[in-house]
Amino acid sequence: MYRQTFVIEYPDASHAPAVGADMQMLGGKLIACQFDDALEELESLLECCDSETARRARELRAKMRTARA
Repeated sequence: MYRQTFVIEYPDASHAPAVGADMQMLGGKLIACQFDDALEELESLLECCDSETARRARELRAKMRTARA
C-alpha cells in the first residue's frame, strides 16, 4: 500500500468539498481527513519533542511548503 498526504487551502469553509468515508479520490480511496490546519497542529506537537527531532521535522515541513509553492 502506498499513501500520500495533501494539504489543500480554501478561501473559506464554504469552498471545501464534501467528503465521506470510502470516497474515491484521484484514483484512490479516502481513508482519513482532518478538518483543520494539520501543519499548525504538527508545529504544536513539535514543541514537545527533543530539539533534534523537532529540527528534522521542521526541515521536512519546509521542504513540503517549498514544494507546494
